[in-house]
Amino acid sequence: MTKALRRHEAGEARVVPVILRPCRWLSTPLAKVQAVPRDGKAVTDWLNRDAAFEDVAAAIERVIDELWQYRLRATEEARRRAESERLQAEAAAARAAEEQRHRLEQEERERREEEQRRREQEDRQRRAEEERQKREREEAEARRKAEEEERERQRLECEEAKCKAEEKDRERQWRARRSEEVKRQVAETEARRAAAELRERQWRTQRSDELKHEFDLREINEKEQRLRWLVGVVLIVVVVSVYCLVATTNPLSLIDFSAID
Repeated sequence: MTKALRRHEAGEARVVPVILRPCRWLSTPLAKVQAVPRDGKAVTDWLNRDAAFEDVAAAIERVIDELWQYRLRATEEARRRAESERLQAEAAAARAAEEQRHRLEQEERERREEEQRRREQEDRQRRAEEERQKREREEAEARRKAEEEERERQRLECEEAKCKAEEKDRERQWRARRSEEVKRQVAETEARRAAAELRERQWRTQRSDELKHEFDLREINEKEQRLRWLVGVVLIVVVVSVYCLVATTNPLSLIDFSAID
């Protein structure tokens, strides 16, 4: 009965108590449920028991109809809810598909734009490379013409004997100047080296004198310190000797009379 009442409260079933004989059913959990016959009157208390059972049957039919209607409504509600969820899912899927399509279109546009930018950059690079090669060809052609003109001029100049003589004279002069410069540089280098060696010898001599002077001063200081130490030791020995001599000759002279006063 407890399980049936729980199902009744949950709406899963309907409990219909049928009161056949008078009893204390109002003090049981069934008091919360609508009992039959009408007003919870026991069947045995009716004058016409057939009318009582008729009332019970009618009440049960009403409960069955209500339960059937409730189940129909629940089924319809579930169908509507399922349909709504299906429509929502389809709408969500459609939105997702639309977003996916938009995203793919956006990616395609970005890819095309990137491809367009890459092609434009390649075109710019190609044009720049062509212009650079054109400039290089023009510069090479200009250099070639200039070199040919220079060679032609040099050839015309060198055809003359004077050009050759002047060239030899210039070469001798250059060699002479070069030789003088080399000698001068060698002499300057030797002079700098000699001056450096002289400074080095002077510094070493000066340093040796300083070290010798420091050594002499240190030795003199050490001798003075030893002498002072020896003098101090001699003074101490003399004082101790005098004290001992006085103590042996006149012991009373060592008494401190001021203490007696």
